[in-house]
Amino acid sequence: MQQPSHPDRLCVIFNPTARGDKARSLGRFLRDAGASGDWIPTQGPGTARGLAREAVESGRRRIIAAGGDGTVFEVMNGIADVPDGFGRAALGVLPMGTANVFAHELGMPRDLVRAWRSLEAATVRKVDGGLAEYHDDAGVPRSARFAIVAGAGLDARAVQQVDWKWKRRVGKLAYIAAAMRALLFFQDAVRCTIGGRSFRGRVVLAGNGHLYAGEIDVFRGGRLDSGHLQVSGVDRITPVVLARCLQAFLTGRWGQHSRCASASVESLALESDGPGPVPLQLDGEFVGWLPATLRVLPGAVRVLVPGESGGR
Repeated sequence: MQQPSHPDRLCVIFNPTARGDKARSLGRFLRDAGASGDWIPTQGPGTARGLAREAVESGRRRIIAAGGDGTVFEVMNGIADVPDGFGRAALGVLPMGTANVFAHELGMPRDLVRAWRSLEAATVRKVDGGLAEYHDDAGVPRSARFAIVAGAGLDARAVQQVDWKWKRRVGKLAYIAAAMRALLFFQDAVRCTIGGRSFRGRVVLAGNGHLYAGEIDVFRGGRLDSGHLQVSGVDRITPVVLARCLQAFLTGRWGQHSRCASASVESLALESDGPGPVPLQLDGEFVGWLPATLRVLPGAVRVLVPGESGGR
């Protein structure tokens, strides 16, 4: 990877498949417009992590994930792979994906050109990160950082089942279809402790902020700098719960229900309680299987935010 001499230039790790050709066209537009960033395209799933690690090691101080939450997930872990990575570099987001949850949490403008200008003049703020310890397909223990949300059970199974080609065409509707397949063909169940009480349910979510799947306010009261994860679990998927979930996807409004349990925690242990292995997703990416432990890392991530909010 070739690096320019000045470490303060925006180093943009670019997902050329985000929103189909729109991302590629935006990259050409920004380059033609004389944008001061250096655009580095990913070569496929998983490659953004290595590019981010190389960028930190080469002295880059502002590393931008241009794509969706999956690209943010890879770039965040690439920075964290370097000792004191987030002491050496800050993470920025140019929202070009389907949900863009982390970008919404950071207050990034929806318009991509405005978002780019915000990154050029951004300040640095410390926020929390999440750490997940889980198991891969071979049962080997693994760990990864997450920026915004972890999910086990039905939520993670939907991520695993989603048709990615269809997702690029229809966006969030692909997740709804995948969730229905997961509900019909899998009986995943998660066991944990929420709010001091034993819980068994079809889905457990842990949020680092307050948003989920775009701008749905699922984790009310959650903040990126709270020092806690906000946990929400659903014990059974009833027709009423399904209707509320569909309404939330379509309108962005989430209503609490008697089937839901919630709490604010610093760590959470998740175990399988179903007929087979239960999947885990981080920031919308399937990563592995339960058992898993989720922990908050207070103030562990330096991010680029618009305006003067937050300090260095």
